[in-house]
Amino acid sequence: MDGTVIRAHQHAAGARRVGGKQGAQALGRSQGGFSTKLHLRAERGSKPITFLLTAGQRHEQSVFEALVDHGGVKRAGRGWPRLRPKRMVGDMGYSSGKARRMLRRRHVTPVIPTKSTERRQPRFDRELYHERTLLKIPRRAAIQ
Repeated sequence: MDGTVIRAHQHAAGARRVGGKQGAQALGRSQGGFSTKLHLRAERGSKPITFLLTAGQRHEQSVFEALVDHGGVKRAGRGWPRLRPKRMVGDMGYSSGKARRMLRRRHVTPVIPTKSTERRQPRFDRELYHERTLLKIPRRAAIQ
């Protein structure tokens, strides 16, 4: 799992109204201006499973449960897609006791580094954590 901020053009706001209701927008204001945050869950090998868009100022924790619950990986051969991974890798933005407990209830091993204010995890797989850099998210993209 990873999240990145995508800068939006200043005129990107103002989606057309559909049936008298304002269209859904994932734009937010921050110190850098208009932005959108892309939250992506991918399987090992950088194949995207699911993604969510939120306003740029939203934190990763706000969509953590939705990212874990959506998407499945097709099994080799026949059978239902595998919905629960064995391990979930994320950066420090996903680090919290609540997130770790939620993953453990689902029998998923969290591979998320701890913040300096948290208790250290005894079995942190550093090598697997470094594989998360294979996830290719465009860092300098613009929404027009």
